[in-house]
Amino acid sequence: MSEKLTIKCAGCDKTQTLRPHKVERCDSYYCGACGFRAPAPPDGYVVYTVMHATGGLWGYRMQVADPEAQAALQRARVLRDAGLKRLGELN
Repeated sequence: MSEKLTIKCAGCDKTQTLRPHKVERCDSYYCGACGFRAPAPPDGYVVYTVMHATGGLWGYRMQVADPEAQAALQRARVLRDAGLKRLGELN
Protein backbone atom coordinates (compact mmCIF):
# COMPACT_ATOMS: atom_id res chain seq x y z
CA MET A 1 0.00 0.00 0.00
CA SER A 2 1.40 3.40 -0.93
CA GLU A 3 2.07 6.16 1.55
CA LYS A 4 -0.64 8.84 1.87
CA LEU A 5 -0.57 12.50 2.82
CA THR A 6 -3.08 14.32 4.98
CA ILE A 7 -3.59 17.96 4.02
CA LYS A 8 -5.38 20.33 6.42
CA CYS A 9 -7.48 23.37 5.53
CA ALA A 10 -5.75 26.63 6.51
CA GLY A 11 -9.01 28.05 7.90
CA CYS A 12 -10.61 25.13 9.76
CA ASP A 13 -10.01 21.53 10.82
CA LYS A 14 -11.14 19.83 7.59
CA THR A 15 -8.58 17.38 6.20
CA GLN A 16 -8.08 15.49 2.97
CA THR A 17 -6.01 12.27 2.81
CA LEU A 18 -4.72 11.07 -0.55
CA ARG A 19 -1.68 9.77 -2.41
CA PRO A 20 1.20 12.22 -2.97
CA HIS A 21 0.83 12.19 -6.78
CA LYS A 22 -2.76 13.48 -6.38
CA VAL A 23 -1.60 16.63 -4.54
CA GLU A 24 -0.70 19.72 -6.53
CA ARG A 25 2.01 21.68 -4.71
CA CYS A 26 0.68 24.97 -3.32
CA ASP A 27 1.61 27.42 -0.55
CA SER A 28 -1.54 26.56 1.40
CA TYR A 29 -4.85 24.73 1.01
CA TYR A 30 -8.41 25.66 2.01
CA CYS A 31 -11.88 24.14 1.80
CA GLY A 32 -13.81 27.26 0.75
CA ALA A 33 -16.63 26.56 3.22
CA CYS A 34 -14.93 28.14 6.24
CA GLY A 35 -14.49 31.62 4.76
CA PHE A 36 -10.69 31.47 4.51
CA ARG A 37 -9.20 33.80 1.90
CA ALA A 38 -5.67 33.88 0.58
CA PRO A 39 -3.69 36.84 1.93
CA ALA A 40 -3.10 39.83 -0.31
CA PRO A 41 0.11 39.42 -2.27
CA PRO A 42 3.00 41.84 -1.81
CA ASP A 43 3.80 44.22 -4.66
CA GLY A 44 5.19 42.42 -7.68
CA TYR A 45 3.52 39.11 -6.78
CA VAL A 46 0.29 37.48 -7.89
CA VAL A 47 -1.85 34.80 -6.24
CA TYR A 48 -2.77 31.80 -8.38
CA THR A 49 -5.77 29.78 -7.19
CA VAL A 50 -5.66 26.05 -7.91
CA MET A 51 -9.10 24.45 -7.96
CA HIS A 52 -9.22 20.99 -6.37
CA ALA A 53 -5.49 20.97 -5.64
CA THR A 54 -6.01 18.08 -3.21
CA GLY A 55 -9.30 16.57 -4.19
CA GLY A 56 -11.81 18.52 -2.10
CA LEU A 57 -9.44 21.31 -1.04
CA TRP A 58 -8.38 24.25 -3.16
CA GLY A 59 -4.91 25.70 -3.04
CA TYR A 60 -3.11 28.92 -3.73
CA ARG A 61 0.44 29.93 -4.44
CA MET A 62 2.12 33.30 -4.62
CA GLN A 63 4.55 33.86 -7.45
CA VAL A 64 6.52 36.76 -8.81
CA ALA A 65 4.45 38.33 -11.57
CA ASP A 66 5.96 37.85 -15.01
CA PRO A 67 5.84 40.80 -17.46
CA GLU A 68 2.56 39.58 -18.98
CA ALA A 69 0.89 39.33 -15.56
CA GLN A 70 2.22 42.75 -14.56
CA ALA A 71 0.74 44.27 -17.72
CA ALA A 72 -2.60 42.58 -17.01
CA LEU A 73 -2.56 43.91 -13.45
CA GLN A 74 -1.88 47.41 -14.69
CA ARG A 75 -4.78 47.22 -17.18
CA ALA A 76 -7.07 45.93 -14.42
CA ARG A 77 -6.07 48.81 -12.12
CA VAL A 78 -6.82 51.36 -14.85
CA LEU A 79 -10.27 49.83 -15.42
CA ARG A 80 -10.96 49.67 -11.66
CA ASP A 81 -9.95 53.29 -11.14
CA ALA A 82 -12.07 54.47 -14.09
CA GLY A 83 -15.07 52.54 -12.74
CA LEU A 84 -14.66 53.96 -9.24
CA LYS A 85 -14.35 57.45 -10.67
CA ARG A 86 -17.51 56.93 -12.71
CA LEU A 87 -19.39 55.67 -9.64
CA GLY A 88 -18.30 58.76 -7.74
CA GLU A 89 -19.67 60.98 -10.51
CA LEU A 90 -23.03 59.17 -10.43
CA ASN A 91 -23.49 59.63 -6.68
